[in-house]
Amino acid sequence: MKTVDILVVGAGPAGLYCAREASRAGLDVLVVDLKSRIGLPVLCGEFFPSREFQGEPFLGEEVSTFATAIITYCQGEPFQNPIEGALLNRDVWEERVANQARQSGAAIWLNSKFAGLEHSTSASIIRGDRLHQVAFRWLVGADGATSRARRAAGLPPLKLAYAHQTTVKGSDHPGLLEFLLDGFCGQGYAWIFHKERSCHVGLVTDSPKRLKQFAGPFGAAFADDSDQKFTCRAIPICLLGQRVGTGNVLLIGDAAGQVDPLVYGGLAYACEAGLQVGRLLGQRPEDGLAAYTEWYERTLAPRLMESLRIREIIGLGGGWRRETVEEFWPPRVCRNPFAPLTPAVSL
Repeated sequence: MKTVDILVVGAGPAGLYCAREASRAGLDVLVVDLKSRIGLPVLCGEFFPSREFQGEPFLGEEVSTFATAIITYCQGEPFQNPIEGALLNRDVWEERVANQARQSGAAIWLNSKFAGLEHSTSASIIRGDRLHQVAFRWLVGADGATSRARRAAGLPPLKLAYAHQTTVKGSDHPGLLEFLLDGFCGQGYAWIFHKERSCHVGLVTDSPKRLKQFAGPFGAAFADDSDQKFTCRAIPICLLGQRVGTGNVLLIGDAAGQVDPLVYGGLAYACEAGLQVGRLLGQRPEDGLAAYTEWYERTLAPRLMESLRIREIIGLGGGWRRETVEEFWPPRVCRNPFAPLTPAVSL
C-alpha cells in the first residue's frame, strides 16, 4: 500500500496548485487524474481575470493574448468596457504548474481513476489495469462538478448547468471578450472569446442535451448540419452555504461549487482555493477543515455573495433586463483597437 500525506483527486489548476504548495511545505503528495495529458482537452474559455496569479505573471506560450475589452450584448444593445486579463493556453500553463509540483516532490498519476474510499484514510486507485491502495491523511477533491471525491465523502451532489463550447479558426479581434445576455437560453448566456488565432464559442444551458434549439445566436456554428464539434461539461450552480468538506476530505474549485454565480466562471476561484488549501495543510495540518472553512467564509464567500446579488438584481432567472445591465456595465467608449467591431462569429 502506498502512503501519502495528501491524496489529490484531479489534476486541473486547483489540484495542481494545491499539490505544489503542499509538497513545497515538505508533505508527501499524490495527484491522480483520469486524463492522459495535463490541460487537455480544453473545456473552458481559458480566460483568467488577471495578467498574473499571486504575483506570478503569465508569460510566453502560456498566454494566447491579453484581454483588453469586453462587450456585453443585452436586448440587442452593446455595452463596451475595458478589461484586464489573459486568454491562456491552459495546457502550457498547467504543465508549468505540474512541473513545479513534481520538482517539489509531488507525484502525478495520469490515466488513473479514483475508484472510491476503502475507509476514511485509504482509497482505491485504478492505474492502467492495476488496482492500487493508497493510504492518506487528507483527501482533496479537485475533480470537477460531478466530483467522485465529493460523492465518496457522502456530501450531496451539486446543482448543475452545462457549458457547450467549440473552437473556431481565425480571430478578427484578439483580446476581445463578447457575452450575449438576451435570455434566449433561460439562466444561461453565450460567449465568444477571441484568442490570437482562434475563438472559443459557446453557451451555458440547463441540460447537456439542449443545444440545437439555441442555433439563433450563433447561426451556422449551431446548425444541425454544422461540422463543428462541441465539448460539453457540467459546471456547478453556486449556492452559498454549501460545505467545503467533511472530516478529512476538503473540496476545492468546481467540486466545492466555487463558481461565480453571475457568469459561471471559476478558474480564478479554483486556483485561489487550491493554493490556499495546499498552504494551510502544509502550515497547519492539524486544523485542516476548520482552517479552510474559516478562510473560505472570510474571503471567497463574500465575493460570491456579491455576484449572486448582482445576478438577482439583473433578473437573470427571468431573462436579462437591459436597464439593470446598464446599471452595472454602463456603455462607454473604450481605448481599444476593435473599431469597427465585427465579431468573427456573427451574433
